[in-house]
Amino acid sequence: MAASAAISAIGAAIGGPALASIVTSAARSAREITRLSQVAGASAQELQQWSFGARTVGIEQEKLADILKDVNDKVGDYLSTGGGAMADFFEKIAPRVGVTAQAFRDLSGPQALQLYVASLEKAGLSQAEMTFYMEAIASDSTLLLPLLRANGAEMARLGESASSFGAVLGTDAITALRAAQQALDDISVVIEATRNRIAADLAPAVEAMARAFVNSMREGGFLRGVIDGLMAALPHLTAYAATFTAGLIAWQAAAIAARLATMALSVSMAGLRAAIAATGVGVLVVAMGELGLAILDAVRKAGGFAAAWYKLKAKFFEALEEMALAFATFTWDIAEGFNDLFGTSLQGVGPGPITRSSRCATRRWTPPRPRRG
Repeated sequence: MAASAAISAIGAAIGGPALASIVTSAARSAREITRLSQVAGASAQELQQWSFGARTVGIEQEKLADILKDVNDKVGDYLSTGGGAMADFFEKIAPRVGVTAQAFRDLSGPQALQLYVASLEKAGLSQAEMTFYMEAIASDSTLLLPLLRANGAEMARLGESASSFGAVLGTDAITALRAAQQALDDISVVIEATRNRIAADLAPAVEAMARAFVNSMREGGFLRGVIDGLMAALPHLTAYAATFTAGLIAWQAAAIAARLATMALSVSMAGLRAAIAATGVGVLVVAMGELGLAILDAVRKAGGFAAAWYKLKAKFFEALEEMALAFATFTWDIAEGFNDLFGTSLQGVGPGPITRSSRCATRRWTPPRPRRG
């Protein structure tokens, strides 16, 4: 991962991300080819050619290397012990086709497998018998049979095709890519070493901060005091939250009740207004109420009291006139009531009953009844 990052940085500096990606991918492939060719006991070019052909039957390069490794293992087992999975082959098939164990001794993994398949074909085995012997030497090796029949003609053709396409890396190319990969690995080591040195230099400061944090959390420490204070206040905060929630619920219920009460009150006030308006005092109250409502409505619509005043002049003086008339009517009713009361009480004592029309020496004053308009 560090090598990929390093080569990406180099590629970006000299040719952009595309170059970095190409070099990184090729170097990775060269390293993988080298590793798998060692596992398979084959040359890098031989493994690449066989890998190109094996992909046509669903076997990837790593799986092919495992198959070839098993072949080498089984051959080596027989050469060393005279037994193992190859014992049946050398006892029943090899003598029939004139093949000995020594013929397999110096062969690569691909060559040993090809000789094994050619010997089975030469012995004239059925497909079932071919499958048995193929699976005995390596699991899933039966998939390679179509490529290895006829002395491996199809595998050879596909390998040569891959070489003509330039898909097979030569020895020089693999060597160069491996050298580049090694250089990148060296860069990774340098980067890791630099990181370790920086970390070592920062370690005392980090340790000091960690210890300061731990000490502040001990009894009497600053952070401990803050946390203890918060924990002590937590029950109060919980109570406040519960009270606030209950208040919201109550307020909502009260708002609903007030809404309903307002609707009922608006209906009853219509009748109350009519009843109050029948008296002089009622006219005064209603006029004052209407004036207040008019002021509030005008202020709301005009956006301010000063602007509303010019729109309320007519309404204001009309309301004053109504209130003056109502007050005069109320005063006259009181005076008339006193006249009626004392006129009845003094009857027979004075010159005669006091009437509204008389303007005599009885010193009675009859106030003029106010008129509208």
